[in-house]
Amino acid sequence: MSIEDFKTYVDQLPVAIDLRLHGFGEPTVNPHIVDMVDYAYKTKKFARIGFVSNITARKPQIYDELFDHGLGYLMISVDSFD
Repeated sequence: MSIEDFKTYVDQLPVAIDLRLHGFGEPTVNPHIVDMVDYAYKTKKFARIGFVSNITARKPQIYDELFDHGLGYLMISVDSFD
């Protein structure tokens, strides 16, 4: 999703407790994920912003940056046959 589309959708959303930025696939592969979190946080519409990640797609520093820009929580998905 482009950052422009994201802003359009967020602008139309009502105030809510949670904004969860995941669905299909790994959210951190979106090149705009930090900007998306930052924009949503600055709207002050959401008490918490978070998503589910497998934390393997990007270097660990991206998560520090996301939390610095307003990410409130991160759920880690671990898939295994064991």
